[in-house]
Amino acid sequence: MCSMQRNSEPQTSRKLAAVLAADVVGFSRMIAADEAAPVCALHSLLAEVFRPIFANNNGDIVKSMGDGWLVEFASSVAAVNAAMQIQDRLKEDPTISLHVGVHIGDVTRNEHDLYEDGINVAAGLEAITPEGGVMISDAVYSGLGGTLSPSFEAAGAQNLKNIARPVTTWVRARNGLIGHADASEHEITSNLPVLNIRPTANSDPRAELQDTADALTANLATYFGSISWLQTSISSSESAMGYSLRPTLRARGDRLRLETRLQDPGGDIIWTHKSDSRLDDVFDWQDNVVADIADHGLGMIFEAETTKLMATPDEKLTAEQCMLMGIMTWRDFSGEPFVRSAEFHDRAITAKPDLEDA
Repeated sequence: MCSMQRNSEPQTSRKLAAVLAADVVGFSRMIAADEAAPVCALHSLLAEVFRPIFANNNGDIVKSMGDGWLVEFASSVAAVNAAMQIQDRLKEDPTISLHVGVHIGDVTRNEHDLYEDGINVAAGLEAITPEGGVMISDAVYSGLGGTLSPSFEAAGAQNLKNIARPVTTWVRARNGLIGHADASEHEITSNLPVLNIRPTANSDPRAELQDTADALTANLATYFGSISWLQTSISSSESAMGYSLRPTLRARGDRLRLETRLQDPGGDIIWTHKSDSRLDDVFDWQDNVVADIADHGLGMIFEAETTKLMATPDEKLTAEQCMLMGIMTWRDFSGEPFVRSAEFHDRAITAKPDLEDA
């Protein structure tokens, strides 16, 4: 006697999850021009870059569409970390560029796919993301910590395909320097202070440590680049003008040490920072150490600029310097300094009407 078994339906589960949707820009066009090269390049990136980054952030590729993926994460921070790391790695790639969208919401999953609005919103964001950028929903942005949120600027409410309500969005530009998307050490011409961030030095050959060094550089650039009164670039040029931030990552076994020096435009060291961690704690440590360096480094630059501008006669201040004086003047948020601050900003606008921050 034999027993009959019914074919079981795919197991499904419903939960809150962060979803990353990624798609290759112009892949069909690349295939039409040269079928083999883009496919090989994409397979290499998937094996060497995408999958390791997803895995390091505890992401699970739920669906692959050949030139796009849906990836599930347990948290907004993990999904955004992965999105930023991938786009940072692709900045110099000559063949492959991505759109990436991230949303957190309810999803239903079986062994083959994800469903519900959590997926539709992520896919809708991906579809309108600037090439090489990352677009996230307000639900994701509100879950980010102080280190990641400065990487994004408000992009307004967007109407997404198959979504009934507008979605408030935030976007990170291709190079991660919000407000300075086209800045380089050769293009900075205003009288605002300049900060050149040196690529994080690292002599350890392990791939995970080079990834950490690259991520530290990118995160420092996005954090400092969100400051309206500071022009930021990543530069390895020793002749670049302005302040210089020089991070060095050292490792012995699983022990890590990040040493950072801040130099003024004359080359004098005005601040140093040292932080230790272990390799298995690198992600939490990375967020904390970047926030610490940025907070203290900005304070040191601000104090140095205050000293310099206080010694400059008012009539010789440029529009940008007037704006910076306005920021500096209203530091105790009381009445008289506010009036003085408004006067400086008014002078800045009169001198340069298109100075948006003023």
